[in-house]
Amino acid sequence: MLLEKIPLSVAIIVKNEEMNLPECLKSVSFADDIVVVDSGSTDRTVEIAKEFGCRVFIEDWKGYGPQKNSAVDKCKHEWVLVVDADERIPEETKNEIIKK
Repeated sequence: MLLEKIPLSVAIIVKNEEMNLPECLKSVSFADDIVVVDSGSTDRTVEIAKEFGCRVFIEDWKGYGPQKNSAVDKCKHEWVLVVDADERIPEETKNEIIKK
């Protein structure tokens, strides 16, 4: 089990993703900075992100490109992994990232 998180940011844009977000966040839990930009969820998406320790921002929807850029701009680290809530980082990919 990984004891220390690596200096990597993850950017995720969401709206009403309470069903997908937990597994996504588990798959990127090795990153020490996870930014979630929510565009007005009416489910538990924001609460779930906060429970996982993400930095959460609520913004009006600006379109995919601008919304993702907004999330990336809020990241702390030079290296940023951009994922969607329905994506999972496979264990072997995680291990490759950690090795770098």
